[in-house]
Amino acid sequence: MIDGITEPVLLEMGKSDDHRGSFIEMLKTEKSGQFAFFSINPGKQRGGHFHNTKNEKFNLIKTIGVLIGFFGIVYLFSDNIVINENNFISALLILFGSTCYVIGGVLTLKISKKRNENVTGSILIWATIILLPIVSFLEQPWNLSPRLDSTISVIYLGIVSTGVAWLLRFRILKQNGLIFQSQVAYLIPIFGVILSYIFLKEVITTKVLISLLAIIIGIYFVKKGDQKKLI
Repeated sequence: MIDGITEPVLLEMGKSDDHRGSFIEMLKTEKSGQFAFFSINPGKQRGGHFHNTKNEKFNLIKTIGVLIGFFGIVYLFSDNIVINENNFISALLILFGSTCYVIGGVLTLKISKKRNENVTGSILIWATIILLPIVSFLEQPWNLSPRLDSTISVIYLGIVSTGVAWLLRFRILKQNGLIFQSQVAYLIPIFGVILSYIFLKEVITTKVLISLLAIIIGIYFVKKGDQKKLI
């Protein structure tokens, strides 16, 4: 009986028939699947198969992958990870920023049914609205006279590193989930070192290569964890 209704209610149910029997759908929800029952004809069989879930599951294999990638980054910067009274506030801000980044990924998954362009555009518009008065107060950009190369760099950062990157991030979140997408953060410092070698002539050390190998192995384990099928 439906709450608040005392009279009998006739509900329309979907029915599908084939050589195996009948499948009757009683109720279908947006997020929690369906409620149904079915009949089986003599000599036929139903079930005995698997379904892949779209909801990302955190399992042992993925945990190993994330830890391998994380320790690869820790090893890369092991010589510079020193927190003291001089940089304690900065370390807290880094931790806070990383936490907000993860929360942003979780919230993005909540609206993953929206169009990629709409979500990305809304995020960037609100970021501009929030940051513009703060930056204007702190930096006072009207007093600056930027060079041409600096202006080009800002335009590139806005279009490619922010706009295009957000489009790709949203797509990765929808297709592969938050755990797999988190591996991107491990690749950022690695590519930073590689690009520094190409453009700034910095040296790629054995430590960088070992860290890169650890991150690749971690990504492999995380992706391997997605291949497990759930009933």
